[in-house]
Amino acid sequence: MATRSCIARPTPNGFSGTYVHYDGSPDHHLPLLLAARRYRFGGDTEALARYLIDDMRTGWESLGNDLLEGTPDSLRAALTAAHPRPGTPLTPSPRAASGRPEAGAPVNERNAFDGDLSWAYVLRPTGIEVIHLTGHGPARGRVVEWDRDPRTRFSDAPRAWRPPSPPPPGKDHVPAPSRKTSEPSAGSTVVEKQLGLSIDELVTRHETHDPLRKIAHMVISAADDLDTTDHLLLEETERLREALARMVDGRLEVTVLGNGDILHNAARVNTLAVRHREQRRHLHGLTWLYTRSAQPSPAPGTTRPAAATPVPPTLPGPAQPLSPRPGGR
Repeated sequence: MATRSCIARPTPNGFSGTYVHYDGSPDHHLPLLLAARRYRFGGDTEALARYLIDDMRTGWESLGNDLLEGTPDSLRAALTAAHPRPGTPLTPSPRAASGRPEAGAPVNERNAFDGDLSWAYVLRPTGIEVIHLTGHGPARGRVVEWDRDPRTRFSDAPRAWRPPSPPPPGKDHVPAPSRKTSEPSAGSTVVEKQLGLSIDELVTRHETHDPLRKIAHMVISAADDLDTTDHLLLEETERLREALARMVDGRLEVTVLGNGDILHNAARVNTLAVRHREQRRHLHGLTWLYTRSAQPSPAPGTTRPAAATPVPPTLPGPAQPLSPRPGGR
């Protein structure tokens, strides 16, 4: 499945750039962009932008090892294994047929979601801003400085690229649903309770390649999904509460069939509640798998004691009827 992305310049309102169809994850793009700017383009960010954006307005199928021209042999050898082919221009026809932005049209913070893009890489003077495109809130991310080692193993988990602080409220700012500032998110709460680590600590611990990195990223991604559902559930519940308050006050019309807005909100709350529970179960299972995999393997010729095997965590299920008391009525 294609991981769609764009390479862009910053603009006063966000970014504008060109489309990349395949391999758009940070672990693929960042090493190429860092090495290309440092060696092929001699530290000239604008020259890199002209090559990737202006000279290829139809977009790219994928970025490749042509960006590594001029890199030292040892670095080129280290990066070429993950990027064995040169970059490929995107032909206009498949792009137009799939409903993505028309060939030659710039990708920006407004139309990026129409093409189901997952990532944007904004070439700023200080570094590359990595933005995970969620469709909710402003398009912002974290900046990787230009002097970062291209051999760094970068996380593909969306949580790792959240901006360090929220943007200041503007005239179009809509407050988030009410939640106590000190109240942690649902995904973070599960991870901290099961692993004794915060999400940030888990991301930092597995920045480099190690046997647990893949499982850790699965945990982080599942925590992100749960956090998103948690936010949507809170938002929809707030809407339902407000609609019910208006109905009680006589400010909302109710027919014999009920009120369509209230019925829709109630159904949405129910759907999100079911999703929330299933995602929570999934995250519990992944944290158990992480804990299990982190345990040292038994020495050759020995077996792990049965008592040391952790039991997968379970969530409380529906209430069960009480068994009759022995000898009772």
